[in-house]
Amino acid sequence: MDPKSTIFLIAAIVFLCMFLWLFADKSEYEVFKKLKLFPRWIKIVGIVIVLLSATIPFYANLLIEGKNYLGLTVVNLGLFLICFSRDKQEDEMSNLIRLKSFYRSTVLGFAYVFIFTAIEFIHGDEFELVPAIQVITFMLLMYLLNYYVTKSKIRSAE
Repeated sequence: MDPKSTIFLIAAIVFLCMFLWLFADKSEYEVFKKLKLFPRWIKIVGIVIVLLSATIPFYANLLIEGKNYLGLTVVNLGLFLICFSRDKQEDEMSNLIRLKSFYRSTVLGFAYVFIFTAIEFIHGDEFELVPAIQVITFMLLMYLLNYYVTKSKIRSAE
């Protein structure tokens, strides 16, 4: 098996396991009581995935036209795991901070697409759209940045 097939197979297995874990049969009260998040240790797995996938494609010659699309795809998997992992202290305030952070990152993601598309349209020789994978990465990074900055501000004010 070539490295690309192996990486995609591992990613598919991880996504399948996450899907089955999230939608396991639960009582209705449990579903609406709090957000269903991954355990805390998944955050460490996500960090390791981000670090490895950001560097390995450069050493294994997996670049496509000089760009690290494969690495960016797997980075998104790692960022997803970090975003949806439980913190040490989860309460209603954390859920509200998560909701506001997702709202802000979505708005920033649309602004990102609009601004870069406008710049490309005005100044570019060839019109090229912003890749969706790049927008997803931007939105996940903005979520993490916003979530942890807001959480630290609120915790320090208490």
